Amino acid sequence: MIDIPIEFHVKYLKTFYVCRFKDINHSSEAPRHYYITVPCKDSKCLILCLITSQTERKEDFYARNNRKALDSLVYLNKEDFPFLTKGKSIIDCNSAKYYTSKKAIIRIIDPKYGFDILCENIPKKVKKDIFQALKKSPLLSLHVKREVLKVE
Repeated sequence: MIDIPIEFHVKYLKTFYVCRFKDINHSSEAPRHYYITVPCKDSKCLILCLITSQTERKEDFYARNNRKALDSLVYLNKEDFPFLTKGKSIIDCNSAKYYTSKKAIIRIIDPKYGFDILCENIPKKVKKDIFQALKKSPLLSLHVKREVLKVE
């Protein structure tokens, strides 16, 4: 089996994908996480949104701190993403990160744990829900929202 460098994978991320990697900014005990990539008009840029199974924790947090942010949680269906092992998962569009270069993304990936692209065929409804959630998020900057509007 050929081991493809992380740089090669990330360089070609230009649209919606689900990928899995360990962020070097997370604690050393944290596992690899699933992320969904969201395209920007400039193909050098990309938005990453975390996929989490801690739905109740996120719902509770936003219910207590910013109820409008609840509208920026995208619920995922296990039939659309069979690799998700937990019963319920969400894409937290409130915590989306905007990267101005692919090199910036490569720098957050812990190479000891690798980088996997798990899904290229993101359902149209999920894409639409992500765009809507990003635009509605009371926690994202206007700059990120403008990037989303350029692509949608």
